[in-house]
Amino acid sequence: MKTKSLITGIPLSSGHLNRRNFIKGTGLAAASGIAGCGESTVPVSSVQKLRIPVPTYESIGAKTFINCSDAYTILSGSLMPAEVKQSMMRAAEHYVHMDNLAECVGSRLAELTGAEWGCI
Repeated sequence: MKTKSLITGIPLSSGHLNRRNFIKGTGLAAASGIAGCGESTVPVSSVQKLRIPVPTYESIGAKTFINCSDAYTILSGSLMPAEVKQSMMRAAEHYVHMDNLAECVGSRLAELTGAEWGCI
């Protein structure tokens, strides 16, 4: 039996990892799961009808667990509060120049903390 890559499931003897093999092995489902896609708190009426179903961890065969440790990246980082997910959904509806965003966030951090300036 050939040894398979843990990431792609492709036999290691089949050569190098390329984009096609990576996408074939992980697929959109895994990428969505890693990105934190899942059940949304945004009302359905404000979300465009999806062209493809949003996969869940279970639908791609990934096992969920109860995290009794800390917010380690290998353990999915941390769960996001509903307000954070809502803000991310709203922000994803527009383009913004990253330099301008960083400047505005720095200004807001300074305002909130009383500091001269803020940086993220």
